[in-house]
Amino acid sequence: PLMSQIHINFSMTLNLLLSHTPIEVKDLLERSFVAFQERRSESKVQRQWDEMLNVLKKALPRGNCDTGDPYEILENIQKRIEIQKEASQLRKEIRNERLLRTYKEYLKPGRIFLHKNKGVYVVFHTLMDDGRLICAAHNIQKAVRRRKRKIRLRKVPLDKIKGLYDCRVSLPEGYSVDRLQALFDGIRMGDLEILNVDVLGRESVEEGLEPVKNRLKELPCETCDHMKKCHPLRNKELKRILRRFRSLAYQMEGEMGGVWASFKRHLRFLKETGFVDDMDRLTPDGYWASKLRLDHPLLIAEAIRQGAFSDVSPEVTAGCIAPFVWDRVQELELKIESPVSLKDCEEAFHRVLNSIEDMRRLKVRRGFENPAILFWPGAALYLWAKGIPWEQLLSIIPVDEGDMASLIARTADHLRQVTNLEESHPRLVSVAYTAIEQILREPVFLQ
Repeated sequence: PLMSQIHINFSMTLNLLLSHTPIEVKDLLERSFVAFQERRSESKVQRQWDEMLNVLKKALPRGNCDTGDPYEILENIQKRIEIQKEASQLRKEIRNERLLRTYKEYLKPGRIFLHKNKGVYVVFHTLMDDGRLICAAHNIQKAVRRRKRKIRLRKVPLDKIKGLYDCRVSLPEGYSVDRLQALFDGIRMGDLEILNVDVLGRESVEEGLEPVKNRLKELPCETCDHMKKCHPLRNKELKRILRRFRSLAYQMEGEMGGVWASFKRHLRFLKETGFVDDMDRLTPDGYWASKLRLDHPLLIAEAIRQGAFSDVSPEVTAGCIAPFVWDRVQELELKIESPVSLKDCEEAFHRVLNSIEDMRRLKVRRGFENPAILFWPGAALYLWAKGIPWEQLLSIIPVDEGDMASLIARTADHLRQVTNLEESHPRLVSVAYTAIEQILREPVFLQ
C-alpha cells in the first residue's frame, strides 16, 4: 500500500516557518496524506501513543506545560537540570572570585593558615591555575623534607583554606632545611589567632545569579503543582510513561501525532539556538539558514555563523563541506603520504568542529541525531580540488570509485546550496562557485 513518507527535519521546519505560523503548519499537517492515512486506518503505534497521552494527562492534571507533548515535558526536565548545574557552577565561580579578591593580599610568603583538614600551613608562594589561586605551602606540624634539592611543598587551593592566622614569619633565603625547621618549631601554636577577614562583595553572589534565576522562572515548572513529581523525576509512574514515549518516538515519526510533536520539538530547538524568535518567526539567521536545504543545515549554518568559513580558499571550503556529506561511520587512514600538504585543510576542519561543538552537544541533550563528522572526506575533496589525478586520489584515500564519485557529486550539491546565500554571505558564495568548478571535472562531471 501507498504509505506517507513525511519526516520533519530542521530544513523542513525552517522552510515552513518562512510563510506559515505554527498553527497554520498544524492545519497543513491535519490536511496532509499522513493525517488522511491515519483517519482511514489508525495504526497500533498511534493507538499506543494516544493511550499513553491519556495516562500522562491524568498523571499531570492542570500541568503548566503541554501535557499533550511528552517531548516538551522531557525537555523542560532536562533544561531545569542544566540551568541548576549552571547556577551551581556560577555560584562556585563567583564565590571563588570573591575569596580571591579578599585573600590574595593576605597570602604572601610566610603567612600561616588553617587548612580545612585541620593542618596548619605556611605559604611559600602562590600561583594561578586555571583561574584558581593555589598556595604552595608546608604543614608546619610535620618535618621539613627535600626532594631533588627542593623543599617538598603541597598545593593547597584557596577553597581548602579554613582561616588565616595573625602570624606571618620571615622565610630565610635559600630555604635551608635546618633553618626552616628551627623557625617552624619556634611557632607557638597556642598563641595563633584567626584573623577576622571581611570578605568583599558578599551580596555579589546572588546578584551574579540573577540572569540564571530569571531563566529558571521562564520555565513553566517553577509555579507548577507537579514540581516535585518532575524535579527530580522520582515519580515511578511518570518515569515509566516518559520512558515509553522515548521508545516510541522513532516509530511515531510517520504518524500524525508524532509529526506535529516532532515539528514543535524542532521549533523549540530553533528558538533555543537563535534561528527563530519568541514570536515563532525566523530571525535574520533563520532566514538565510532556511536556504540551506541539506540533511544537516543547522550544523553548517552554525559553522558559517561562527565564522569558520571566513577567508578560506575554495579548496578548503570543499574540504570543510565534505564531512557533512558522508553519512556512514567509516574511519579510514590515508594509504600513502599525500603529495599535497593537508595542514590548511586539517586546521580548517578542526576550526569547523570547534565552532559547532556547543550545538552538537545541545542536539544530543535534546534528543536529536548527532552525526559523526570524519576528516577523511574533507581530505579527499581538498586533494581533488587541488587538482591531483583521479588514480592518485584513490591510491591515497582507500574507498571504492563509486563512493568517491558520490562523495564529490554530493559535496557539489551541498556547495550549490551554499550559493543560495548571495544576500547574506556574498564572499562565501563566490568561493563556493569556484569550489564547484574545481571538483566537477572528469571523471566526475555533472551537467
